Amino acid sequence: MAAWTIDGVNLKTTYGITVTRSTGFLDLLPRKGETGHSWPDEDGEESYTDAADIVFESREIVLHCIMQGTSKSDLMSKRAAFVAAIDAPGLRVLANPHTGLSYSVYRAAASAVTVLSKWNPGKNTIDFALKLIEPDPTH
Repeated sequence: MAAWTIDGVNLKTTYGITVTRSTGFLDLLPRKGETGHSWPDEDGEESYTDAADIVFESREIVLHCIMQGTSKSDLMSKRAAFVAAIDAPGLRVLANPHTGLSYSVYRAAASAVTVLSKWNPGKNTIDFALKLIEPDPTH
């Protein structure tokens, strides 16, 4: 089964992250700038539909994630490693296993973390939403 990856690193096996829901991948992007011009002496509007006239805004992608660790220290270690990887300088390559497409992204906003289990010696789980921006959308 294909897996979510960032820079080729499997989110599940490396960081204990399961993506439960994702949004933004298939959204129709808003066009940037003017989309047409209304001439005062003509009916209707002249639309800008030539390829050179069409430019899109950036894409916002949100991954709703659950991260699990076998202990509190394992979870905190995985979280720290993930934060270091996602916040490294430059763009990250996010691969969507459902579409087979890749996106060059950066983390855009803070993520509120919810602890889903009590801190205990066994399995510990947190929940968060990861907001990413693809500044130069390619699809």
